[in-house]
Amino acid sequence: MERTFAGFWVDGAVRKPEERHVDSHGMMTFKRKRDGEVMTRLTDVQELVEISKFYWIDTTTPTELTPQQAFELFKVTWPSCTAIEKVDRFVSLCGPIDSIINWGNLTEYPPKKPEVWRVPTDADKGENCRYWCGDKRQWVDATFVSTWGDAFIVKGEYWPYPIEVPKCEILDDPL
Repeated sequence: MERTFAGFWVDGAVRKPEERHVDSHGMMTFKRKRDGEVMTRLTDVQELVEISKFYWIDTTTPTELTPQQAFELFKVTWPSCTAIEKVDRFVSLCGPIDSIINWGNLTEYPPKKPEVWRVPTDADKGENCRYWCGDKRQWVDATFVSTWGDAFIVKGEYWPYPIEVPKCEILDDPL
């Protein structure tokens, strides 16, 4: 299957076009940064002056994409896409495709922020929390009820009554 590519706007201040970016008719498409005007015109890349004032569209077929470029391309086809993820040879979350993505040290894009857990206060009453269950030796989901001295009162999913636990955390959501 031959790959086709829709292209990406490239900032002329970051990367200058080369001869390979000009189509077979000598044309390129530009977008002026100042007012967003889009223009397609005959272009001699050797004579491009003030290219930093424009974006230009790169329509060459890439041999690889960055995770950000792949994500932006997915967003064109699947606007509701929120992330892409490397799974063996495929990209998932927006649907599997053969990948030409150079993931580097990433496994997903955009990278997820690490979860930050904090000790709850009485202001967190009614929030979802997790408490350490020593019997199960794992964190268990619950609802935070209140603090009580050096302990916490939570209401678990399976136990209908509030219980006292020594360790409890709330997922910090910094917005």
